[in-house]
Amino acid sequence: AGDVGPKVFPYISAGILILCGIGLCVTGKEASPAYYNKAQFQRLALIFGIVLLYVVGMNFIGYVVSSFAALFILCTLFSKGKGIQLWKRLVFTVLLTGILWFVFTNLFHIPLPKGILF
Repeated sequence: AGDVGPKVFPYISAGILILCGIGLCVTGKEASPAYYNKAQFQRLALIFGIVLLYVVGMNFIGYVVSSFAALFILCTLFSKGKGIQLWKRLVFTVLLTGILWFVFTNLFHIPLPKGILF
């Protein structure tokens, strides 16, 4: 009888969003224009395409290969102009892919897709 169930989290989230909205109305700051220039829109479309290929690729080549490839490509894209070395991106990609695989398969006992090609 004392269990609030899963419906309480959306109410808490909505309450926080309402408080933030009231705070924005009270401060009266002018809204900045929300639009993308051509280069930003192309980058957004590229990120969307990579994530879409990741989701589709997971069914064919499995979690490990598709996650490694998508994460490495996104890391390379986001590090453009920052001079992050290749070996650091590779180490980060391998570690994150491995840690997430371990957590999902061993701790949560959720099987990840192996892919139909492997």
